[in-house]
Amino acid sequence: MPKDKNLPKGFKCECGEDHPFDGYVYAHYRMVLAHTCDSCGAKHNICMGRATLKKKGRNVKSKA
Repeated sequence: MPKDKNLPKGFKCECGEDHPFDGYVYAHYRMVLAHTCDSCGAKHNICMGRATLKKKGRNVKSKA
């Protein structure tokens, strides 16, 4: 687990759903982890506390 005290707590999907990180994410901090949003189906890769969108989900509404 990383020793930095300012670790990200999670990320927010484009659909607005919050996804908090659990112990598994911190235990595998330097590995690329795949995540699929339960709400919209968007696919993200998570590595070192950063979530990168790989595929947009369905019914994601613009917040403009």
